[in-house]
Amino acid sequence: MTAPLYSPAVVRQLLARHGLRPDKRLGQNYLVDGNILRHIVAAVNARPGDTVLEIGPGLGVLTRELALTGARVIAVEKDRRLAPVLVETLAGTAVHLVWGDALEVELDLPAGTIVAGNLPYNMGTAMVARFLCDERVVRLVHVLQKEVAQRALAQPGDEQYGFYSLLVAMCAVGRLLRVIPPGAFYPRPEVSSALIELRRTGAQVDQALLDFIAAGFAHRRKTLVNSLRASGYQLDPSALQALGLDMQVRAEALALDQFQRLFSRAVRP
Repeated sequence: MTAPLYSPAVVRQLLARHGLRPDKRLGQNYLVDGNILRHIVAAVNARPGDTVLEIGPGLGVLTRELALTGARVIAVEKDRRLAPVLVETLAGTAVHLVWGDALEVELDLPAGTIVAGNLPYNMGTAMVARFLCDERVVRLVHVLQKEVAQRALAQPGDEQYGFYSLLVAMCAVGRLLRVIPPGAFYPRPEVSSALIELRRTGAQVDQALLDFIAAGFAHRRKTLVNSLRASGYQLDPSALQALGLDMQVRAEALALDQFQRLFSRAVRP
């Protein structure tokens, strides 16, 4: 019986045969756990006729499984060294490969696109932010560094809560699907990962509000009022009082709706 593509031995053989080593600069950690792979595919839940955009196909382990669902799969890969590997592992599929940086490349995506992938640890936050704000996208299903996933799903008062949490809250409803141990990858990362789903609500991104929120978090040791003042915003004490907040409150205590209400009463720079 032929070992599956996600087998650690097969992954090592593929890399050796093509003279490759995982590039730490690109955050390359390849999935070598079939159980986790099945969980990701189930979470994506792609059907024939769906479009799935995969960020960073790597060796094509997840890519091939997504293609077998009958969905149209577009895979964006930055590392051109992987071209001969993907030609081999994706043989017989209709996967459309796009070479380039997923943060920069222009993509022709239909409405209802699902974005998926095992995101590089060093780019996870930026990748999610880009596609979370894309109106063509309906859901994002990603493996991220656990810490990044916690920040994305954090609630007011949580240690990880911040600007990124509020960006996610503005555009989507998120949930943690499972924590993934380091041993599910090769090479083994130093920290755990997490599989999350972000389901877009269809809300429009309000850049002016985001700027206001960013100003609130710009000086985390300062009170919200002082942090906002440092960026040129003026906030009357009555605006805080109307929300039951005092002048000493910090940004990490406020939910999205509270930021929205304060923003409507703030004097902008």
